[in-house]
Amino acid sequence: MPDNSVAQALGNLYLIMNRPVTHQSPKIQPADTRKERLALAITYCFDIQRKLEYACYVLEQFARHADPKLARQLLKDDEELCRPKVSWAKREKAAHRIMLEVYAAIHETHANTLSSKAKKARGGAAYPPGRKAFKDARSAK
Repeated sequence: MPDNSVAQALGNLYLIMNRPVTHQSPKIQPADTRKERLALAITYCFDIQRKLEYACYVLEQFARHADPKLARQLLKDDEELCRPKVSWAKREKAAHRIMLEVYAAIHETHANTLSSKAKKARGGAAYPPGRKAFKDARSAK
């Protein structure tokens, strides 16, 4: 078992991350208009950011252990994304490019780790235990 501060930080992350907006209610069906769909997307973006802010808060105690190279890269990315007087369209393209660059750097290792761990799983039960198929009213049409 990790020491208490690590265990508490992980427990806090658990509490933070599993809180989707409107919980188990359908997300697409009630957003009938273009304005409602945009509001739904914006709400999810803000909600994800809220969770990341909480995650930063609970992990702050470990910040001194962070990789200086990561810190330098984050500042470089922030400089590009947060530059004053840059249009949202340019920020969108920069954010998309940065996301793909990061993904390209880590996806092979992540995929190999995921595959390796999945091969060690026993049985074919759904995960987490108790997971059930979601019945989407839209797919029934």
